[in-house]
Amino acid sequence: MSIPERYLQGSATILVSFYNKNETQRIEFLSYLQKNKFDTEIVEKDFEKYKFLWININSKSIHHGLIGCSMCEPLGNHAVTMEEFKEIFEIFKKYVNKKDLLEF
Repeated sequence: MSIPERYLQGSATILVSFYNKNETQRIEFLSYLQKNKFDTEIVEKDFEKYKFLWININSKSIHHGLIGCSMCEPLGNHAVTMEEFKEIFEIFKKYVNKKDLLEF
């Protein structure tokens, strides 16, 4: 599967903004993603340079983002903060092993 296909999978790509975040906050967020088994290899090098990340919660794919360059339409048509991403992901994480679409 190509990189763009991995981000479009399931329309679950979230654009996460790092504006006004220090290095410690960014490293903690990268650790959070690694702990949750996201594929962080592509962004680990030069992580401090990026202002955005495209994160697909279905394929657990991540790609760096650049201002003015859109890979796809992000969920909600807007970027979210690192903290907001964690809240969103924690909600969806509860349903990972559910067999039925409407099982809560």
